[in-house]
Amino acid sequence: MSAGTGFRQTQLNAALAVLLVVLFVVSIGSGPAAIPLLETIAELWRENPSIAALILIEIRLPRALLAVMIGASLGLAGAALQGLL
Repeated sequence: MSAGTGFRQTQLNAALAVLLVVLFVVSIGSGPAAIPLLETIAELWRENPSIAALILIEIRLPRALLAVMIGASLGLAGAALQGLL
């Protein structure tokens, strides 16, 4: 393996990590109710959060986190099967 291959692998991993973060934010922002993300994040620390903040905390954030965890577990299962077979 040459030195250029390791650098390319690092670039690919960094690009995929950035893509994961971008898609996570898009997943949190998508839904039938339009919720401004930055304003909602600022409201999370208020004593009485708004309906938009509750939608973000109770529905969209768990959905996005679960999607990331399921994707990671499927990737690990695929890698384990490749190693086994």
